[in-house]
Amino acid sequence: MAQPECVSVFSCNDSHDVDETQFMEAILKELHERGITPLTYNLSGRENLNVEMLNRSSVGIMVFSNSYVCSKQSLDHLVAIMEHWKAKDIVIIPIYFKVTLQHICGLKGMSEAAFLHLQSSVQEDRVQKWKMALAEIESIDGHEWTKGTEVMLAEEVVRNACLRLYSKNSKNLVRILALLNQSHPSDAEIVGIWGMAGIGKTSIAREIFGILAPQYDMCYFLQDFDLTCQTKGLRQMRDDLFSKIFGEEKLSIGASDIKTSFMRDWFQEKTILLVLDDVSNARDAEAVVGGFCWFSHGHRIILTSRRKQVLVQCRVKEPYEIQKLCEFESSRLCKQYLNGENVVISELMSCSSGIPLALNVLGSSVSKQHRSNMKEHLQSLRRNPPTQIQDEFQKSFGGLDENEKNIFLDLACFFTGENKDHVVQLLDACGFLTYLGICDLIDESLISVVDDKIEMPVPFQDIGRFIVHEEGEDPCERSRLWDSKDIANVLTRNSGTEAIEGIFLDASDLNYELSPTMFSKMYRLRLLKLYFSTPGNQCKLSLSQGLYTLPDELRLLHWENYPLECLPQKFNPENLVEVNMPYSNMEKLWEGKKNLEKLKRIKLSHSRNLTDVMVLSEALNLEHIDLEGCISLVDVSTSIPSCGKLVSLNLKDCSQLQSLPAMFGLISLKLLRMSGCSEFEEIQDFAPNLKELYLAGTAIKELPLSIENLTELITLDLENCTRLQKLPNGISNLRSMVELKLSGCTSLDPRSMEATLDDT
Repeated sequence: MAQPECVSVFSCNDSHDVDETQFMEAILKELHERGITPLTYNLSGRENLNVEMLNRSSVGIMVFSNSYVCSKQSLDHLVAIMEHWKAKDIVIIPIYFKVTLQHICGLKGMSEAAFLHLQSSVQEDRVQKWKMALAEIESIDGHEWTKGTEVMLAEEVVRNACLRLYSKNSKNLVRILALLNQSHPSDAEIVGIWGMAGIGKTSIAREIFGILAPQYDMCYFLQDFDLTCQTKGLRQMRDDLFSKIFGEEKLSIGASDIKTSFMRDWFQEKTILLVLDDVSNARDAEAVVGGFCWFSHGHRIILTSRRKQVLVQCRVKEPYEIQKLCEFESSRLCKQYLNGENVVISELMSCSSGIPLALNVLGSSVSKQHRSNMKEHLQSLRRNPPTQIQDEFQKSFGGLDENEKNIFLDLACFFTGENKDHVVQLLDACGFLTYLGICDLIDESLISVVDDKIEMPVPFQDIGRFIVHEEGEDPCERSRLWDSKDIANVLTRNSGTEAIEGIFLDASDLNYELSPTMFSKMYRLRLLKLYFSTPGNQCKLSLSQGLYTLPDELRLLHWENYPLECLPQKFNPENLVEVNMPYSNMEKLWEGKKNLEKLKRIKLSHSRNLTDVMVLSEALNLEHIDLEGCISLVDVSTSIPSCGKLVSLNLKDCSQLQSLPAMFGLISLKLLRMSGCSEFEEIQDFAPNLKELYLAGTAIKELPLSIENLTELITLDLENCTRLQKLPNGISNLRSMVELKLSGCTSLDPRSMEATLDDT
């Protein structure tokens, strides 16, 4: 069973001060409410500290009052605690209660007189230990009490203690320390820690540094390596490093001095622990430390970076990726700010994506609001992210090139959660080097690909959208629009400009009359999506005066419930890659021929009035056709392009469909879906490489003998083919077939079916 988490609370309340007693009670109450066990020590009443109890906690709250320096025992205990602090790297949080830092550590006022009285009766070495312990306390950031703030101060102190405790006990820190412990202390080691902005790389590196430092002769932590490179330059950074190592105030190391043999000679008598935090360029890191080849005999370098590849270039064998907080860790951290506000906690967890920086910054800000304003304030922070989050994100975004920045903004505004290959296809058509860009964004820890879908942390998505929002106060001045109110503002005012490149409109709750010329000035619009996130929502966007044209730069045309009978005749679709217009009112796409050379996907499913798709015969690069539920379609025999690139053809529930084109030339076709085509009677041949064939509910009477040539066929669905009378003997030779559905085939000869099933 796991031990409960504990925080030590030290005090020296000899005078039985009522305010201090109430303050201590408030601290203990806060700890209990957060599920933390307090270990209390009144140092004035203990002759010896219980070291075992000290070892139970890695965080201690120390309350200093006037009585603290009035007792030899309390000062001796302070010495012991500070020795434990250094040896075990515990966290101490000082609180100065009715005194100041100068009163306690600087021995001013009453403390000075009390201390002088004590030191007159003890040996000098004991006094020196007291002074050293007080000096160490002075170096630690603490809290000062002011009258009337006991409860608020207790909340702040306990929150700080819990955050430090969780940091100490984080799974990432525990795992990295376990990996470090596996290495032999005499080995040279270059350790790499990587992860996205705000994930806690620096905090974890500092914790590791504090734990390992006592084992080394010389330790150096260089924070914000990349920023320091820009401000100081590599030469100055190298001089600072070696001055620290050699203990000289000013030392200049030229490039000619940095040779592997010299470096090894210089440092063979020392063990060195070096941390380079936030490295973005491997060559810079190598230049500052004088190369990585000279490290040996127990030296250790720890590097943190947002880019895994940088660490690999720095000779890190197995870079460790900092994982996001799990749901339990996120919830626990949220409750330090919003205990009891379950609805807000849930939303805070969602919009923080397990990133500690985002959770801490947003949680801290929201906690200062009245509970009735918390959700609204959180939404405001998402629209206008706090500076701390922006600054951390900018370290990654600022280093991207224009190709990567544009791809990132498209992903943030439009494509998070979408299939990666689909996104690559669309954005490649926009002129971007999408695959390379996505790889770089992954390496920069800005996105990830999970199950072939683009994933982006919500804080990064929010900042990406904020960057676009800052392009102009008026929505018509921005490159990408996704907010329903902004888009409605542009479309109803007919104020679109050439600045707009993408529009994704959720029209679920909108009821507007749209202008026929609303797109006429959007010359650069390349991505257009009008959709309904609420299922079954009726289209309330009206085009009573028609639509004059669409931008010729469009790559994506996604318009659900399109209200007109056809697309504008003046629209030139030569750049279109995808048409996705389900539930449209269209009868046909266009009059006459159009250049559809780049068209890869078309979806017109459930367009009940559609009768003519002849224009598709010109789309020789089509890969996917979806006409499911187009109940007015009768004949597509001359509409399907006779090319070898078509991969899937969905004609499901086209209840009037009677004929298909010749299929043999469709060598790339893997999926043919015709279930529910109740008027379809005869299939003449098959695409040779079909893997899935769905003919359920059709009127076919027999299958052509050529079915035995479908050696890759996995699924054959013939359910409810009530007119099917027999199966070709060759079906038994389809060794790849996994699924054969025949239920409801009432006219099928049972003996034929039994023989076929036995053979298969």
